[in-house]
Amino acid sequence: MKHDNTTRNYSRLGLGTVQFGQAYGINNSTGQVSFDQVCSILSLAHEHGITFLDTSRNYGSSESVIRQAIKEVEKEFLICTKLDLPRDYKELDDASLIKAVDASLTESLETLDLETIPLYLLHTYDYYAWKDHLVWNRLLQWQQKGVIKTLGISIGNGPHEALSALDDKTVSAMQIPFNALDQRWKRSGFLAKKDSVTVITRSAYLQGLLLMDLDKAMDRLPGAVPWLRTFHDLASAWNMSLKELAFSYVLGTPEIDVTIIGVDTLEQLKENIALLSRSSLSEAQRITIEEQLAPVPVDIVNPSLWSQHR
Repeated sequence: MKHDNTTRNYSRLGLGTVQFGQAYGINNSTGQVSFDQVCSILSLAHEHGITFLDTSRNYGSSESVIRQAIKEVEKEFLICTKLDLPRDYKELDDASLIKAVDASLTESLETLDLETIPLYLLHTYDYYAWKDHLVWNRLLQWQQKGVIKTLGISIGNGPHEALSALDDKTVSAMQIPFNALDQRWKRSGFLAKKDSVTVITRSAYLQGLLLMDLDKAMDRLPGAVPWLRTFHDLASAWNMSLKELAFSYVLGTPEIDVTIIGVDTLEQLKENIALLSRSSLSEAQRITIEEQLAPVPVDIVNPSLWSQHR
């Protein structure tokens, strides 16, 4: 039995929208994006075929902003949102946990003004594994009722979670953090084994870290500097900007179906659109990146562990 592969009409590039609902990213200096700017970003994105929007219940007011902005610009987008459970969900009994699942799903449907969510992800693998897949099985019931079109998991802690989920043929999509610094996904064999599972990647710029100058990185995340210096040197040697190198590496990975980029301004979106028309990396360049930027320590490629350096 293969994973379901009947609903794949996603744009190759997607917009991350956490910054539409709150300030986000180690390199963010502009704060939450204004509503007018969101509308301008969505209009330009749609004009260039970028129609995939990635959001979540726990991205502040992102879902609400998206609903209002889509109505304002009068364009169609495919929305991916995520289940968010209370922090103490592991203390809930089965009935209360199912109630929390239903509440989060219902809130997303109402906030986004949707009858069916095109792509619904668990926000963490822990939700999937907890209590013998109780949460997942509940969402499968909702999927069978037509409330969810495609169901998947957002992976946060590494390839071991993704590889485990591949054994479950009801998992049709996975979102993973993937960028030039994070070679775990290739080295683990996950990308080669993904079968027909849709792979969506986030963190192409590692929350802005890959675009940060070395002095600033030394102040904010000193452990990353040796790896960033190598990345800077490669970009310089190949006459590419940092953004172009990071972007080209991810976009040129054939196993990836959608790459999520987060933009804080219209100008940033224009820069990313311009990069789409640039030449891709050669195979030799890709191999050089993969050899020189591996293995980067997990506490550098996993932003949830950055606080250990502060």
